[in-house]
Amino acid sequence: MMKKLLILSAACLFLTGCSSSAGGSSSVPENTRVSVTPIDENIIGSWTNGTSGYRFHDDRKVSLLMDYTGVISFGDDFSLNAGDISVPAENTLYDGVNYSAMMTGEGEMTEILTMTRTDESTADPNDISGQYYFRSGALAQSIVAPMGIEPEQAIIIADIDTAADTFEITLMDYCEFETNDGLLELFSPNFHYVDENADSISYTYKIDGDTLTMVYSGSDQTETYQRTEDKPIFIKDTKTEETTK
Repeated sequence: MMKKLLILSAACLFLTGCSSSAGGSSSVPENTRVSVTPIDENIIGSWTNGTSGYRFHDDRKVSLLMDYTGVISFGDDFSLNAGDISVPAENTLYDGVNYSAMMTGEGEMTEILTMTRTDESTADPNDISGQYYFRSGALAQSIVAPMGIEPEQAIIIADIDTAADTFEITLMDYCEFETNDGLLELFSPNFHYVDENADSISYTYKIDGDTLTMVYSGSDQTETYQRTEDKPIFIKDTKTEETTK
């Protein structure tokens, strides 16, 4: 049902170079790793290829960047279009801060998306543009399911600009990273490694000005990203703790 959405999600999963499973705790390896080595400060920041990318934080976390422009969009009446899914305005609610979209199917209402504006001071009941925290729904599920996690385990931030018709998503703190003499390693308890003895997936990397080139270890698979401006992210989680990144 969410075929077009899953394409980008699968692409981001491919970026991490490992397989993930939504099979619950059995997919979590016992050899959980913690990042401790010094970090190459030159890699800190956001890198994208125009469709997907990474944001390396100075707290050793990695967020995934995903551009859903042209895949997810809102009408002037707050109707929602997401891949093959179209939710009419009468099935949506928006008060400037909270948005929800429901869809009728087989006699039941299905939750497609519930999201909340991250900064309530920017609330505008006439314009949905802004930054939001995805709380639940089939759309949130479609984004994180290929990565082996549930929406409740993830912090999904959406930056929406209706004037520019853009829709960009950041999956916050998806994994951790280390750098060591040109080697980049990514790891997370959510990763299900192809090699059961592995505790990370690794790339050799090179930074040349604003270009990051990554080569998956043991292959000639090359990924190239350009440095882009970090977007300020205001996170208000379900425990009402507030932070900015």
